[in-house]
Amino acid sequence: MSNRSPSTSPRPAVRRAQRGVTLVELLAALVIGLLVIGAAIASMLLSRNSAAVVTDVAHLQQQGSYALRVFGMQARQAGSLDLAKSSAPGMVSFNTSFTGFDGAAVQGTEGTKGAPDTVSFSNQPVLAGAEADGEAADDKRPRDCLANRVPKEMAGLRLDSTFSVKEGALMCKGVQDAAQPMVANVADFQVWYRVKASPTTIRRMDANEVEAAKLWGMVSSVEICLDLKGSENTGDQPSRNYVNCQGEAVPHKGVVHMLFRNVFDLRTQGAS
Repeated sequence: MSNRSPSTSPRPAVRRAQRGVTLVELLAALVIGLLVIGAAIASMLLSRNSAAVVTDVAHLQQQGSYALRVFGMQARQAGSLDLAKSSAPGMVSFNTSFTGFDGAAVQGTEGTKGAPDTVSFSNQPVLAGAEADGEAADDKRPRDCLANRVPKEMAGLRLDSTFSVKEGALMCKGVQDAAQPMVANVADFQVWYRVKASPTTIRRMDANEVEAAKLWGMVSSVEICLDLKGSENTGDQPSRNYVNCQGEAVPHKGVVHMLFRNVFDLRTQGAS
């Protein structure tokens, strides 16, 4: 019997059929991927634009509120007189040296052809050296429209605060030599005056009408309209209109516009 070793020859390999993607399927996958990416980018840009517009609106509201607060402070103290010393114990009287604008506490000019207006308020600060309730006079001195304290050398003298618009900024000139910006992004600034024409009649007039009639001393209140515009594109049609301070429908040009209106009473005016 012959010895035979077992066969070690390999078995033939089994071939499996392999199948890849077709060109059509590859193109379809690419198109779907691009659509998903495009939708994600569009959503991101929309969210970013919405967030920017919301931030823009909040910034305009902050600026408008600040401007109205400053107007109110200057209007409330317009025409005010400090207290003069009295020889009688417990008695006081008002100083009579205040002259203002020919006796008036407010004055303004009308902008040419719808341009922004200008308005000025005048008052007389506290006399230097006076003290009240144990507090030093330095702490009692009023502030101008830019929050600067009235210098000691001006105490008891006339102080004017003038509001105007220059290069899209609301400017104010107080105790300093030059006007300084206080609010940016100003599209328009309009002022009207409520004039006490008779004991029972109040007329709404612009600066030209008040000046022509010489009625600055009869102005009982001042109406302010401040139009602020945003810096972010809203994505809306630029041709769409909004109503401006003068009541006209004008294009907003693709940015947010916010109008701030208020009427400030002058307590010392129009009383006669």
